[in-house]
Amino acid sequence: MQGRDSEDFYRHKPADDGPPIVTTNLDFDLEALLKTGCSLDSPPSSPKCAPAEDLMGTFSPLPHSNVNSKARRCQKGDGSVDLFSLSPLSSVEGDTDTDTDVEPLSLCPSDSVAQPIELSSQSAPSSTQLFGRQDTRSGGNDFAARSSSSRRDSTLSISAELANNTDLSAELANNTDRPVVSTPPTEMDKLAAYRRTRRRQHRIRGHENRKGGRRDDQGQKFSHHQVRDTMRIETAAPIRTSMVTECGSTAAAGFVGLNDLSASRKLYDVPYFIAEGFQYVPWDGKARRSATDIRGRKVAILAGQPAEKDWPRLMQDAGDALENLRPSLSIPKDGCIHRRGAFPAIRCGVSHGGGSTSPGNLRNEKANADVVDKLTSMTCFQRLAGFASSVMACQAPKLFAYYLEHLAALHERHPHLKRLFPSSIFAAASFNFGPQTACFKHKDFANLPFGLCAVTALGNFDPKRGGHLVLWDLKLVIEFPAGSTILLPSAIVAHSNVPVGKGETRYSFAQYTAGGIFRWVQNEFQLTKAFYASLSRDRLEEEKKKNAERWRFGLSLFENVF
Repeated sequence: MQGRDSEDFYRHKPADDGPPIVTTNLDFDLEALLKTGCSLDSPPSSPKCAPAEDLMGTFSPLPHSNVNSKARRCQKGDGSVDLFSLSPLSSVEGDTDTDTDVEPLSLCPSDSVAQPIELSSQSAPSSTQLFGRQDTRSGGNDFAARSSSSRRDSTLSISAELANNTDLSAELANNTDRPVVSTPPTEMDKLAAYRRTRRRQHRIRGHENRKGGRRDDQGQKFSHHQVRDTMRIETAAPIRTSMVTECGSTAAAGFVGLNDLSASRKLYDVPYFIAEGFQYVPWDGKARRSATDIRGRKVAILAGQPAEKDWPRLMQDAGDALENLRPSLSIPKDGCIHRRGAFPAIRCGVSHGGGSTSPGNLRNEKANADVVDKLTSMTCFQRLAGFASSVMACQAPKLFAYYLEHLAALHERHPHLKRLFPSSIFAAASFNFGPQTACFKHKDFANLPFGLCAVTALGNFDPKRGGHLVLWDLKLVIEFPAGSTILLPSAIVAHSNVPVGKGETRYSFAQYTAGGIFRWVQNEFQLTKAFYASLSRDRLEEEKKKNAERWRFGLSLFENVF
């Protein structure tokens, strides 16, 4: 190798047969595999090719004189040294080497830091392989020996020079212990942060507005949420009665019932009904069962309550709300006694009848309207409305579809009509504020005769001693615990309550739909007189036949129990 030119070395490099083959365990011995991989020759540009002693921290790619020269040139006026300029990868302007022409190592990104890997003596690269370039004026072996010692001396020289420079050592110590001081934000930084905050707030506000718009659109479109399958199951045997539903009292067109002349303003206790031959029905308020007429039709549904852990708490919240908001009502003293009972009540929602020329929102005084808004916005009453509608959809699906068809057409034609609850199939509701709500015997004859009314009992009372629901036409006295719901055809079945005991409280929440709404939709959104006047003779005869058959048609919408 002595007689060859340095450039001729690369052209005539002897063939390398590679490292010896080491047998690796078939069980994939990771340690053996790593040892085998570490024995490979590294490329000349990698620091892994340095000798073993250089890997311990003494390796430097620059000769001794070059490093000392750069350290002196990089010294600042205040005695400090620019450590970055001491890096072998950096260059100082005007720096030349008169003795050797050595290029700094080009480090691979993945091999920028040499790890202390143990190299075998067989695979350790020679100094010629390490640097690959010889002095043009002297032999390659002399340069390799001199450069190896120069590298070791250069590192020691830098360490000694830094140790002797007390000012530099003190500055380095101060920089190490000095806490990081954050720069105060400029006006531009504050303005940028303010703009980011405003954009974030604008995005949040836009999201809420779009969400509210979708909710309003859904509220205007009459629909109903998906019904739970558990509502279809009855957990107790039906209560069979001898009621003849066909004999129910209805108006000629079948849209409303007839006024009940047998109504009474007297309350009765349980022994009175037992003496009159009524059937006593114990009920825990949870089991779902139905009451049937003589033909097996489900004319009343004991819906109970959903099997949810938070339901008792919600029902307690509903009762507390009625109790706490009762003082806020604006009802005259004589208005608290009416044909349904002696308690304050507020009606709300959409209704039609009683001389009105078109369906409209039920109006209340300002104080009462505020109470209604608070109650309808509460989760407990929203859940109650959805639960009753789900039970009706499962237990009377044909009747539910009839409601849905007519009420959807109504709200599409009159979008100004306000729905109380988006998840409710009923058009109106009544809040009965108690504090001891007990209804007289009555019928809600203005409702649809073959429709259903949902009643929920609330408060704190003993359901075995008071608060029973009495269905006079079915001759049933049913225990009615707080938090449970019962659906019944209130237009044709007279109903009342047994009063609760002293110190107990009872409230109720009723949902229903006036029969006049169905008549308005059926008459193509006109009053009956105007509708008949617009018909031809043949069409008028068809409408009369429909009126005569409407009651029978309505009975076909009830489900049968076989």
